[in-house]
Amino acid sequence: MHWGCKGSHYGDVDLSNQIVWMSGDLGGDWHKHPGPGMPTAWTVVAYDRRSTPEQRKAIEKVVNAVFNVQWNKMGTREDAITWEDTAGTAHAKMASGLAEITLDKQSTSRPDKSAPAVIKNLQYWGTSSDEGFVLAYSTHNFNGDTKFSHQKKNGFTIAWTAKGDVAPQSSKPGMP
Repeated sequence: MHWGCKGSHYGDVDLSNQIVWMSGDLGGDWHKHPGPGMPTAWTVVAYDRRSTPEQRKAIEKVVNAVFNVQWNKMGTREDAITWEDTAGTAHAKMASGLAEITLDKQSTSRPDKSAPAVIKNLQYWGTSSDEGFVLAYSTHNFNGDTKFSHQKKNGFTIAWTAKGDVAPQSSKPGMP
């Protein structure tokens, strides 16, 4: 996730240009247990090295509210994360080599090749609003405890907003 919007805040904490990376597995039964506290398999949350401790705490609160689930296994780490998003591609990489993802927005099937394929008016987890899911083909590699490599799988970018009382809906937070 990239808080790219200048002026993004959680309380008094400035989250402008903050990056956090989440790789994980929702588990096979995610569709059977929607809602707060849904059981999930695992996730690794990587904070960008440039984030301050206050920014990390704020990001944790936002992530817990937006992704209000119970991870069976969860890890956190620090890494240098790069993120680029253009009209044709989006690319993110951890400097350690743990993970990399490329999204090719030009290869998706769509009648108007001059505009991306976008799904509008679809709720994204616990967010207040979003600008639509920009569909893309994904190449995603993760070299953590659970390794995976996907080629030409469905992926998307999304700009979302969480406003108001951003707090998890259950008393069991997902992140430590």
